[in-house]
Amino acid sequence: MKDARELWRKSIHPDDYERVLQVGRDYRVGKTFEYEVEYRAITRHGHVVWLISKGAAVGRDADGSALRMVGTVMDITERKQAEEKMVALNRELDEANRQLRLAYAWMRDNRDHLRDASSRRSASSWNRHRPNGKCPRLP
Repeated sequence: MKDARELWRKSIHPDDYERVLQVGRDYRVGKTFEYEVEYRAITRHGHVVWLISKGAAVGRDADGSALRMVGTVMDITERKQAEEKMVALNRELDEANRQLRLAYAWMRDNRDHLRDASSRRSASSWNRHRPNGKCPRLP
């Protein structure tokens, strides 16, 4: 049992290591009421995967410290990748919305100028397609 625990500890990603162990310590001494932690682990092949550990104390001593715990570990890598993709897409969407708001504000602030330019363009376009200002005859 001790070897399995040591193997698990060694697999925890270095950036998550202290946080994961602290969550476990807090639960075992009764500071928190549930044990659940998401973290990265490194497989024996060197791949980084996301895991979620959930557990419960099945026995506590008089001080409330856990004597024995049971739990599960589940691979949530696909979910985390989907979440990361959603965050990236939301950033892109936020940037597109920001640019649209800027464009709208610019158009609102310059609408009179744009309307005048559009009127001039329409008038010159009308005359350009009608030689001598006359309407073309339909067959």
